Amino acid sequence: MVSLLLLACGSPVRHIQPAPSGPTSTLPPYRARALFLTGAIAMERADSEAAVAAFSRAALLDPDSTTILAALAEAQEASGDTTGAEQTRARILARTD
Repeated sequence: MVSLLLLACGSPVRHIQPAPSGPTSTLPPYRARALFLTGAIAMERADSEAAVAAFSRAALLDPDSTTILAALAEAQEASGDTTGAEQTRARILARTD
């Protein structure tokens, strides 16, 4: 798994720094992908709360990604936030109309 992360974002997950506050335009373009992978790993470890946090940050950086939004909805559902999952799925459907 670490080799996959190295290929995807250039460094293992443990080296991902917290997102700075303020405008997201100054962040490197790979940040959303790295956060998505962090969320995917958290889901594999059955840590849905960590996954929601990672996918939420990824969605802020790449709000047009249906893949990130779908993963966020799945993590929200797994963490017991059915209302949040429904709202996230509604965001996806609203974009495809």
